[in-house]
Amino acid sequence: MTEEGEGQAGRCPVRVQELPPEEEARLVTLGFKGYTGLVRTQPGGMLMKARYKEMAPRFYNFDFRPDDIVVMTYPKCGTTWMQEILWGMTHLDELDEADRLAISNRTYFIDSDALYRLEDQIKDRYVMERFRSLCPDGRPEQGIILQSCRAQPPHLTKPRIIKTHFPLSLYRPDLLDRCRVVYVCRNPKDACVSYHHHCRLINTYRFEGSFEAFTKSFMAGDVFYGRFWDHVAPAWERRRHPHVHFVFYEDLQRHGLQQLHKLGRFLGLQLSREQLEMVAKHASFPQMKARDARVPMVLSSSTNGAVGGFFRKGITGDWSNVASAELDALMEEWVQEHAEPLGIRFKYAPCE
Repeated sequence: MTEEGEGQAGRCPVRVQELPPEEEARLVTLGFKGYTGLVRTQPGGMLMKARYKEMAPRFYNFDFRPDDIVVMTYPKCGTTWMQEILWGMTHLDELDEADRLAISNRTYFIDSDALYRLEDQIKDRYVMERFRSLCPDGRPEQGIILQSCRAQPPHLTKPRIIKTHFPLSLYRPDLLDRCRVVYVCRNPKDACVSYHHHCRLINTYRFEGSFEAFTKSFMAGDVFYGRFWDHVAPAWERRRHPHVHFVFYEDLQRHGLQQLHKLGRFLGLQLSREQLEMVAKHASFPQMKARDARVPMVLSSSTNGAVGGFFRKGITGDWSNVASAELDALMEEWVQEHAEPLGIRFKYAPCE
């Protein structure tokens, strides 16, 4: 078996270009101190660390299996929450395992191999234990998570749960025909607030500028993973595909059990109301935050909580607490310009 993408580079249409030095300097001046050694992709215009350039074919041609469940989101749109929901639904007989291993060690965040430095990944004991167990002859520089995920033996009843923030455009067009994708979308105002916090927390981003500077960069696509709309629009347009389950973060908050029931049906699971309530409790914000305090997610290049922990508030409507009237007007105009043609109406309050 060849490495993912090896011998297949000609079949990867993704073009990756290094970001000009003056553009990197501009972003650093705005406060993105970790934004060095960057590339942009075409299609998608995604901003990413330079490691992505050599690994693009491996991501594009990753061998997804029919029973895989892929959690695809723009950053800070409910990814970890959905991971816990899906893991809980498919591991009802071992929920206690979550008290021993963080969600990042029970699922696969395949972007990690492009997003984080190899030396930081190697410091993660659980990541390396899993890698050495699954890939005794593997070479870390070829992608620790990608190789581990590929090498996981098929399970009769429990699928691989794979997390990615890469948009559909950076995977093979037949991705949706090969596996199931759960796409979580959050209103862009609250996503921006949460992403700002995340970029202050993690040294990979190391943002030290103002919230206004971050918001304007977010709208321009000058943040990791690029433009919000370039990520959301392709998934929204494919939302009726039989292998796509498109769900809004705010609907999960407002109608939890109803949404879990729909998700279970999409996955072909016959879950009772009692089981759905177990999953809802397992994946509740207080439970996830408490577990993270006991068994932290090992985030490469973390500032170890200097500006708070990974789980912050998990609420809808926090934008109104931090944005000025002028910034809100600017964001609202941007949202309307892009959301109206798509026919998306976002919710900005818990009971809206």
